Amino acid sequence: MRKAFARKINTETIEIPHRDPDCFDMYVYNDFAGYGYQEVVENNMAEFNKVLNSKNGKTEELWTILESMVCWILEESNVPWHMIDDGQRSWFTYSLLGFMLLAGLNRIDQEGELKPDSKYKDLSLVMSLWARVADDLGGDTDDPLDDGKGGDSSLGDYAGFSLLWFRYLLALAKEASIPVKGVTDADDKVDEWYSQIEGKVKLPPKKADRFGWKTKFSKYTKTYARGGKIGGEQFMITKWTRLERAKYAFEKKDPLTDEQIKALKNGMVLQTM
Repeated sequence: MRKAFARKINTETIEIPHRDPDCFDMYVYNDFAGYGYQEVVENNMAEFNKVLNSKNGKTEELWTILESMVCWILEESNVPWHMIDDGQRSWFTYSLLGFMLLAGLNRIDQEGELKPDSKYKDLSLVMSLWARVADDLGGDTDDPLDDGKGGDSSLGDYAGFSLLWFRYLLALAKEASIPVKGVTDADDKVDEWYSQIEGKVKLPPKKADRFGWKTKFSKYTKTYARGGKIGGEQFMITKWTRLERAKYAFEKKDPLTDEQIKALKNGMVLQTM
């Protein structure tokens, strides 16, 4: 969990704010900060996929990504992300995020650790936090990754049920006897969630890629990749040239001082407001 906390701090102090024009007294375009957040999300999904498919990729690395992401995705800094003008891309991302979680849980299950006394001590908490994410992200829209094999997509009164991965997550937790509890704004809903999916969700058979992550990630990449890859540093303002920053700065000059640029090159963290 300490590694996950370090990733969370890095994301909240560097990755997200360094893609936010407001932190530099700049204006690029309305949804720039939201697409910057999207870029951070995609970088994490791409890293997850790389570790998952690496011969030496460790499950602990996958779990660290999932631990950290769920924490910062629930923060208020995600507001611009939900307001980007490409709703189809947003919904695709919300869905893929959950299947990333399921792919990680499946790896843990294959190693015999998806259980109440798992060596991953925060397993129940992290699964519960992701359930809260699903409850926040769900909406009155069809899941682009729902192949119709997981059960009735119209069941239940909660927005999160529109996401197939949410229904799978609850069924998987029940299958593994892992309690979904300990999260504010979720604990009071869990019993009702389970009552509404009872007997209506069919988990895929157990196998290496139980939830079809490879196909789903490939579909997303083919749709939204630039130069064959998703994510990147296109929105990372601190990586721009001085002329590029000055072009969009309110005062029409680079908002970064010589000292700040030097500090960034030396690996220091730039404090933003």
